Amino acid sequence: GNIITFGNRFSCNIKLGDFNLINGCCSFGHDVVIGSFNVLQPEVRVSGSVTIGDTNFFGARSFLLQQIKIGNNTKIGAMSLVVRKTKDNESYFGSPAKRIK
Repeated sequence: GNIITFGNRFSCNIKLGDFNLINGCCSFGHDVVIGSFNVLQPEVRVSGSVTIGDTNFFGARSFLLQQIKIGNNTKIGAMSLVVRKTKDNESYFGSPAKRIK
């Protein structure tokens, strides 16, 4: 049930859940775990050892640094740089990404 479009790059030991949409030219470092029902817009970069929960949205060209955890139902704005773990049901934007109230 996953949709993976053109030009994506996957490193080793990637675990992918169900019903994810991964748009063009995304890249994934080693040991990444991705839950289910996530949407990644074009050119999202996921560094090594990142864990992504369920039902998240990642804007175009967002970047996740290594060894962080993205919760569930989290929204990451376009061109945002996520440098630390996120909380469930929150939105983050900027560089570095900060929670939007």
